[in-house]
Amino acid sequence: SDCWRIVSLWIVNSAGQVLVAQRSLLKPQSPGLLGPSVAGTVEPEESYLTAIEREAHEELGISLHEVKPSDKIHYRSSDLGSRICQWY
Repeated sequence: SDCWRIVSLWIVNSAGQVLVAQRSLLKPQSPGLLGPSVAGTVEPEESYLTAIEREAHEELGISLHEVKPSDKIHYRSSDLGSRICQWY
């Protein structure tokens, strides 16, 4: 089975509110579910940090200056393959 490296960015404001995104209803995996405001696949030549910076720019048009990885790394395995996700 395949293994994907992915990143996700959780944006929280000073009031503790979390910005979430709804997945397209046309997605084959988890259509319509709520998730992180930014997420994506890490390309083979990328670091996790480079990937989250690229995804934030592509998806929200923002530049990240002082993003730090969470100590949370999510691992999920299924019949579709494994995913290792670094949260920011």
